Amino acid sequence: MYEGEDRNKQVDCLKDIAANIKFGSDDPSTSAEERVNYYCEEFAADLPTWFDEHDKRLLIQFVKGS
Repeated sequence: MYEGEDRNKQVDCLKDIAANIKFGSDDPSTSAEERVNYYCEEFAADLPTWFDEHDKRLLIQFVKGS
């Protein structure tokens, strides 16, 4: 997990997380928001320290568009 300040690398990290969320779901009919919320609750310790609400919204968009 990337922990630096480079925003481009942070976005790449979010895209990797989105791919894991999308392909790791047992129920692909679940909405992107529900999947991201579940991931953020169940795997909070795995999220980078810089992750915030803005990043969560981006993550939802990446899961929707993936």
